[in-house]
Amino acid sequence: MTEKLLPCPFCGSDNAPGVYDENEVEGLAEGDLRFVNKPYYSVVCSLHDQGCGAEGPYCKTPEEAIAAWNRRTPDVVRCGECENWGDEYYCPFLGKTTLYNFFCGYGVRKDCSV
Repeated sequence: MTEKLLPCPFCGSDNAPGVYDENEVEGLAEGDLRFVNKPYYSVVCSLHDQGCGAEGPYCKTPEEAIAAWNRRTPDVVRCGECENWGDEYYCPFLGKTTLYNFFCGYGVRKDCSV
């Protein structure tokens, strides 16, 4: 079963992203000198469907292209909002003293429900 595409991480559209082969992305027809017989695939947030034009990486199969599109990076957390930001403004992930507004992708946001 093919994995469902997540909405575009840039514009939020959930109907514009689709899987296209590199011939479709480049607008190439069979017979064109640059036409590729065994194309790579990419997810594109189609401008024709009111998307923003964002593209995922080229992959060997449509399934790999969908998995790459759906992979998201961790949330960026400001040091002052991180539960690991400790005494004397020391960050154990970066191994140095940081300021409140520094940020990284390693942090864990403090639980705000307390």
